[in-house]
Amino acid sequence: MELCSKLDRFNRGRTNPELLCNLLAVGSDSTKTFIPYVKKKKDDEAELVVELKRYFGMSTYEFSIQRAYMDIQDKTLIKKVAKALGWNKAKCKKFGVEYSTPKVSRLKKEKKSQGKDLFGFK
Repeated sequence: MELCSKLDRFNRGRTNPELLCNLLAVGSDSTKTFIPYVKKKKDDEAELVVELKRYFGMSTYEFSIQRAYMDIQDKTLIKKVAKALGWNKAKCKKFGVEYSTPKVSRLKKEKKSQGKDLFGFK
């Protein structure tokens, strides 16, 4: 009861009554003096939004407007972004995109004829 009255005093009587009832229910049963707070939900799309802004070259404001018109969870879009930005295996796995290894090939050496003298080049 003391906790609820302190909380109500700090919020000047505008505390949600349902919250007060829950605090009373939690505080009456246990002997704990500490009530854990609600943790912030982690936003998984925040990192994807940063990568999409980098891919499209948009500012935060521009992307917030365009986000309403695009589906950022679209796998084909994410695959294009991964290929263009060169994501590693871990990042591709995090967003559920197949990682494709880049093909490495050697350049063919071409033999160029040497000039016979100083002015004999072409």
